[in-house]
Amino acid sequence: MVEGNLDVRYFELAAKHYLSKKNVYLIGKDLSIFAAGTGDRGGTYGVCEQFPTLWNQARVDLDPNGKIRFRVVALLDNDPKGKTAVSLMCKANRALVENSNVFLLNRNMPRMSRDPKPLTEHILDANRLFARTSCTIEDLLDRTLCELYAEQNPHHVQNPRGDLNADHYVWTDDGKFGLAKFVASHAELEQLRKVVEVIKSMRFYLGLPADGVP
Repeated sequence: MVEGNLDVRYFELAAKHYLSKKNVYLIGKDLSIFAAGTGDRGGTYGVCEQFPTLWNQARVDLDPNGKIRFRVVALLDNDPKGKTAVSLMCKANRALVENSNVFLLNRNMPRMSRDPKPLTEHILDANRLFARTSCTIEDLLDRTLCELYAEQNPHHVQNPRGDLNADHYVWTDDGKFGLAKFVASHAELEQLRKVVEVIKSMRFYLGLPADGVP
């Protein structure tokens, strides 16, 4: 579960390019990505409202052998709202564990462990340069594409620069949708590489083949 439909669109776009190039599925056969809701029904509030219920339902949906049919996890933006949401969900349900059931999106999501404690340390180490910078799905896009769109549509950007280590554009709502259309029309696989890597990491954390399935 992700926050909104734009997240889904970017992940599906990256997976489609990967399938076209590699003839391997990252999404669609053994992994689904879906939004908590549309518009106001999505976002961090939507995840907080919907994910715990879905997670509890999945725990009691068993196959004939008594095994859980589906594993569900949530992936939220790594910004103040996302961090607060993860903290609240884990406090409200002690069975929910960060980097096991709920995740924050990071620019680098290393595939070195599935155990939440060492995984948390690996993620922190891999993103120390970005510790003070929020991370949303748009921050995983090719920087050149984002700069080009921002130059053409300056009114769609609230702040054109982040810290010295990583640009973090804050887009208006129109900017987010406009950028998504622009990327869908112009991006190639290499320009979506970081999005692909996040999908691979989430697959790894879920115990699926990281590089996809034929």
